[in-house]
Amino acid sequence: MGVFRRFKTDQRGATAIIFGFVAIPLVALAGAAVDYSRASMAQTKIQVAIDQAALAIVKLPRTASQEVIDAIAKNAVESVFGFETGTRSPSGITLQPPTAERTGSAVTVRATGTSDSAFMQLLGIASTPIGASSQALWSTKRIEIALVLDNTGSMNDRESGKHKIEELINAAKEFVSEAKRKAVDNDSIKISIVPFDTEVRVDPDANRNATWFRFVDSSTVRANWTGYLIDRFGSYAGTDSPVTGEASKHPALKSTREGGSLPTITPLASVKTNSADMIARIEAMKPRGLTNIGLGVTWGLATLSASAPFSEASGERHVERYMIVFTDGDNTAYHKDGVLLSSLERGLSRAAKDKIVADMNTYTKLACDEAKKTASVYTIRLLKGDENLLRSCASTPSNYQDVQNPADLTSAFDRILRDILATRITS
Repeated sequence: MGVFRRFKTDQRGATAIIFGFVAIPLVALAGAAVDYSRASMAQTKIQVAIDQAALAIVKLPRTASQEVIDAIAKNAVESVFGFETGTRSPSGITLQPPTAERTGSAVTVRATGTSDSAFMQLLGIASTPIGASSQALWSTKRIEIALVLDNTGSMNDRESGKHKIEELINAAKEFVSEAKRKAVDNDSIKISIVPFDTEVRVDPDANRNATWFRFVDSSTVRANWTGYLIDRFGSYAGTDSPVTGEASKHPALKSTREGGSLPTITPLASVKTNSADMIARIEAMKPRGLTNIGLGVTWGLATLSASAPFSEASGERHVERYMIVFTDGDNTAYHKDGVLLSSLERGLSRAAKDKIVADMNTYTKLACDEAKKTASVYTIRLLKGDENLLRSCASTPSNYQDVQNPADLTSAFDRILRDILATRITS
């Protein structure tokens, strides 16, 4: 009986048995943190991937086929994870092909998958589900952009083997072409082009009988007008004030006082339907004359206004308006009440030359301040020019670009277009 009692009460092997029962869940629970961490990392990556996919999709025309949209979503996910969807990665991640669903102006991208468990399998949990969704909007905003482009004589200078005007032409053409590719419909993006030096030029045939201008030389016959215009007189200079009487009319010249020919201003038009004409006007730009930045800004603003001299702008409050002002030099000459004043004129004292430039800079600042009431202004300085003036002309410091190589102009214009068309994730 003593032996039996000792056998019944002997518990020395119980510890091992109990530990054997609890070891599995203890190991599983301890390893759960490892499994969770791996699944969490995969979850973060899948969110990044479909955010990228959604943004890439809304940069396409809204008419893009479902096949193209699905391919973009699939490529975005696979490029982030580094393996093909529908298969299992060596690290135990399985992803299903993502879906992209269009609803109105929005696209929603969804992706799901699993992350294999290394330790949770001991508790019967073979994998952890992962997945995310992201929504982005096709742009529904309407945009009007004025390109104010310096056509002065210094643009004929060569830098790195090319004339500066060649690089400007290439940059402006690419800007128009890219805007056309991004335009959702005929009304989504409109562009005007304003070449300037000390004059600007409008289409004389389209405006010959307009009442908003008058000739500096009153003996000029309208039939002989070639479309050239100069700075407004008196307090109207640098403003887009409506024409209310003779004094406020825009002064016109019978013909240019500069050599060569300036392309006419291209009024606002749909980039989707008028890009060929815009590019032809850009290609017609040739260097000539001196620099009057204020005049260019004033006429850039005129193209963005719904009242005369131009009526192509919408004038609606919800339309976003932008102006891009490009120049490669300082202000040098302008017309004051019809008289040409040049800081480069021989025989003038240094004080007289400095006063002309100072007065022009004040005039330019006034024109920029007027423009910023209507539009978001960007400025580009190429190599030379008054940095402080151009920086202050821009709506924000980040809207100013200092370009030191003409070959970089295309990139500068592209950065501005991307900023204007920036699309953001909505959810």
